[in-house]
Amino acid sequence: MMNSGMTKRLSCAMTLSAAALALVGARPANAAFLVTLEPPGVQTPNVASICPGGTCQIGTETFDSRSTAAGQTFTTDFGTHGVITGTYKNVEIKPADVYGGASSTGNYAVAYPGSAYSLDLATTVPTGINYFGYWWSSLDGGNSVAFYNGGTEVYSFTATDFLNLTGHCPNPYCANPNPPGGDPTQPYAFVNFFDNGGTFDRIIFSENFPDAGYESDNHTVRFAIGTSGTQIDAVAEPGSAALIGAALLSLVVSRRRLSVH
Repeated sequence: MMNSGMTKRLSCAMTLSAAALALVGARPANAAFLVTLEPPGVQTPNVASICPGGTCQIGTETFDSRSTAAGQTFTTDFGTHGVITGTYKNVEIKPADVYGGASSTGNYAVAYPGSAYSLDLATTVPTGINYFGYWWSSLDGGNSVAFYNGGTEVYSFTATDFLNLTGHCPNPYCANPNPPGGDPTQPYAFVNFFDNGGTFDRIIFSENFPDAGYESDNHTVRFAIGTSGTQIDAVAEPGSAALIGAALLSLVVSRRRLSVH
């Protein structure tokens, strides 16, 4: 957990330069990707909407049964009884605190600068995997996630893309919605990724800001035809995320500090 003197906040709600805004307008490499947000405070997937009539296999990794330590590698079936499997590599698991942990209980996953972690996916369903959703908490400008198929990056998404829909704090997504609350300058939301034009088999979570972390929980995967949430309009194509992050980094005045392990 953090020392009492350590803070974690965004500078002026991560104000963007004109160059960064221009990059945000770039089209994604896979325009068939749909990214949506569940309503503020929602921390789990809308299974009834994603899998209408129970038409798909869907499962969630909550990290609650995992040991809390850095640099972990483990395999999960997301509760699907082997229909979907995922192998996490180099992930750190932490107990719930103000920055992460759905419902303020159990554990959550985090990536720090220089220690991105990956999730390799496989399924017995012939159609593959085309959905991933998670509780993205204490969002900062260095957070980015990338999707791959057969070693090729097909999509990337950054904190900037999130802010295009929600706007800067304060707004209904800001602050931890779980008691006792806290962290009012940063957003918390459940984010859905739908690849409506293909599938993916690897996801990489990265943190590009120094002294910051990428916290998430309730990682959910499936293949189905349903959708859920409010669409995000602008997303960055592969390669643009790093440039956006660099533009944002130059504007950060106050930064959040890393948790002490």
